[in-house]
Amino acid sequence: MPDPPAVGLLTRFGFENPYPVGLVLLAVAGGLLWTGLREGRRDRLMIAAIGIALGAVVLTIGALVVTSGERARKVTIELVESAVAADVVAMMALFADEATMAFGSPTNPGFELDYLSQEASRLESQYRIESNSITRLDAYTVSKDSAIVHLACRTTVERGYGPTPTQWVLQIERQPDGTFKIVHITWISLAGNPPPRR
Repeated sequence: MPDPPAVGLLTRFGFENPYPVGLVLLAVAGGLLWTGLREGRRDRLMIAAIGIALGAVVLTIGALVVTSGERARKVTIELVESAVAADVVAMMALFADEATMAFGSPTNPGFELDYLSQEASRLESQYRIESNSITRLDAYTVSKDSAIVHLACRTTVERGYGPTPTQWVLQIERQPDGTFKIVHITWISLAGNPPPRR
């Protein structure tokens, strides 16, 4: 799997995952509140009130702000669910018109949407999925309009030889109509090896 893109601390721990910072602030504030009340120290009570307010603000902002990484995560889950259901129409609706598919590395040249549609259609017959579990799903906000997703699955197909791990990288971007769609998908590996190209 390639290295993930750099994501700002505010985005990562303020907007997308506010719980560590918010809960630590609330826990420290709770401790200060307890000791302040027990010992009658107004200075600790003031600091506790500030900590509670900050913790609440962090958690509220995290709940209200939806980043491109969070939107990309949702698109990726929809893609996996559509693939498992062999719903090629729903799958293809998640791709932008100019979407491409590459093998091995996101920097490799990509094949156009027709190729992607042809490969997806194999899920209806040749590679029908019996079971699938997502083993990794990390979404990284690149900008307010773009995100990168690292996806790993363990999949069993009807004509396969048991659960097989795969890894994928998806580039997802906001479209002119405001929706987020996949503009580039890379099949990184199949059972730890380079994926086959047909």
